[in-house]
Amino acid sequence: MKISNEVKVGIAVVITIAGLIWGLNYLKGTDLFATTNKYFVVYNNVNGIVKSNPVIMNGYKIGQVDKIEYTKDKSGRLVVTLKIDDNIFVPKSSNAVIVSSDLLGSKAIELEFGNDGTPAKNGDTLVGDVESGLTEQIKPLKNKAEGLVTSLDSLSFALSQLLNDNSRNSLNKTFSNLEKISSGLDQLINSENSRLRSFITNADGVAGNLNKNSNNINAILSNVNSLSDSLSRLQLNATIERLNKTVTELSNVLAKIENGQGSLGKLVNNDSLYVNLNNASANLDKLLIDLKANPGRYVHVSVFGRKDK
Repeated sequence: MKISNEVKVGIAVVITIAGLIWGLNYLKGTDLFATTNKYFVVYNNVNGIVKSNPVIMNGYKIGQVDKIEYTKDKSGRLVVTLKIDDNIFVPKSSNAVIVSSDLLGSKAIELEFGNDGTPAKNGDTLVGDVESGLTEQIKPLKNKAEGLVTSLDSLSFALSQLLNDNSRNSLNKTFSNLEKISSGLDQLINSENSRLRSFITNADGVAGNLNKNSNNINAILSNVNSLSDSLSRLQLNATIERLNKTVTELSNVLAKIENGQGSLGKLVNNDSLYVNLNNASANLDKLLIDLKANPGRYVHVSVFGRKDK
């Protein structure tokens, strides 16, 4: 059977159109021969998501946005239809988060898998969320930058006020005084150079003498160490123990004397000896007085050898 040219042209046109359709869809990220599951996500704001934006998981594309439309309840919310490869396991508790895929502001939906092991079925609704955009992230930095610019403006104004004519004169006077002080310091340093040199020379001499007498200094230190060793070897502990024993014995003797024990204790504590001595002294005094008054009673003098009766 012979095929006419018209049929051949028709078949070629159909094949070309089919290839064109497949190529366009492929460029959009849609594989006409791949089997997919559809999932729905409800957002209050899609934040720039459009049809054919990728659906990614851990940085890998697993699907794309198929359709975006408003909900039928007239609440203003948007339903986003996701087409995801049916070979990908999607838990029912997954979050579909709208994120920025690059610095140019391109959007994507990233699936954050939940801990629930229950798989989502074709046609299920997932939880939607929106990641804070770059604008919200740099907003604090923007506020700080604005504050910094305001501070710089204030500083610039203060400097302009400072650098008026009067301030310039004051600054010139200040710099002039500083120059005078610097000149005075230079003159002082120049005048004291000789003393500084003398001091440095003396210091060098002292260092040289110390270096020359290092052997003597070492000998002195050795003698000090020997003296310290000798003192450490003295039996100071035994001496201190004997001294403590002597003090203890002396304390015991004093205690016995105080208690009236022994002859010395009786002598110290008993006043009979004092009374007897006092009486003896009084009698001796009377005897001397009587001896002066009546010597004849005690001394007999005879010129002729007679004894007076």
